[in-house]
Amino acid sequence: MSTIDKFAGKPLRWNDGTIVHAVQSTQARKGEPMLWTFCQHDVPDGEAVDEDLTVTCPACLHELSVEF
Repeated sequence: MSTIDKFAGKPLRWNDGTIVHAVQSTQARKGEPMLWTFCQHDVPDGEAVDEDLTVTCPACLHELSVEF
């Protein structure tokens, strides 16, 4: 199963009310997307955005630097 971290060329982000996380996604069974942060938190349905927000989560930033 492949994962994506962009939608229409824009990065996926989630603001949990405190910090902004980088988000990954994959298609689950029945076509529903599964979304989670690079720091392994589930993203509530409909809360990920495809905006170029600055990631402020230290754990996500670390994972992003390791991945690329």
